Amino acid sequence: MQPHYQLVFDLSQKSFRWWFPSIGILFVLLGVILIWYGKHARWRRIYLVFPWVIVVFSATWSTIAYVALHGSYVRAQYAYRSGRYSIIEGQVENFRAMPYEGHSEECFTIRSHSFCYSDYVMMPGFNQTSSHGGPIKQNLKVRLAYIGNTILRLEIERPLPN
Repeated sequence: MQPHYQLVFDLSQKSFRWWFPSIGILFVLLGVILIWYGKHARWRRIYLVFPWVIVVFSATWSTIAYVALHGSYVRAQYAYRSGRYSIIEGQVENFRAMPYEGHSEECFTIRSHSFCYSDYVMMPGFNQTSSHGGPIKQNLKVRLAYIGNTILRLEIERPLPN
């Protein structure tokens, strides 16, 4: 009898996490406000250097973060929609849970293929660790669609109801 799997994660249902690169925009706004205030308060030019550094650094950081994160998200979505991924099925082995506080990744293997992820690392695929309510556990039978180390779809074996 074929195993029955329950869908737990599907990349097509995960939206892009735009909020992370947007954090830098808040600092850009802070810098612009400081520059505006400094000019109206007639600050000496030397005091306006720091707000300009904030604006340039924050805008650069936000742009790089957006391009990198959005690029990996779009590539993963494209691969998933076009069927350019691998599927692996088996039992979770060598499970190493991430501590609740973070500071390491959660990792496991299925038939010698390793997967690692973290709640604290922005990535396009599955990344919910067991310490924060994630479903992966030692000896659990799963079926994954993946590219490299990125889990695009996660299904967990469930017994059929009688």
